[in-house]
Amino acid sequence: IIFTPFEEVVSLAGCRSCREINLMGNGLRRCSGFTTVAQTLVRLWLGKQNITSINGLGHLPKLRELYLQENSITKIEGLDGVPNLQKLWLSCNKLTKIENLHMLGDLRELWLQSNKISSLAGGLEHLANLHVLSVSGNP
Repeated sequence: IIFTPFEEVVSLAGCRSCREINLMGNGLRRCSGFTTVAQTLVRLWLGKQNITSINGLGHLPKLRELYLQENSITKIEGLDGVPNLQKLWLSCNKLTKIENLHMLGDLRELWLQSNKISSLAGGLEHLANLHVLSVSGNP
């Protein structure tokens, strides 16, 4: 669903076996409403929204790819419920530091370009499987 305005995901009852959801430019304010597809969802696109926090994502144990580019996220948090995440796109947000990624031991790609991050210290040491780190466009 691209560029159709709505502020939150209310029900995905008809999509219980959905593996990929692509919501772009809808005006979403929260990362929530995905519990119905928690056991099947592998890829979630929530780019170009009005999301300010990752909290509320919930427990999505099969999720491998999360795309949250072009939002207004100020802090990396709320990722405890996605332990198998391999790709995380947080480009073009309002992040100031890399933090709260220690539970993502399988993370392979981290895209953080065009934020407000001034240091790489303190957030990457537990990411032994990280192959791609993009931080261009930061101070």
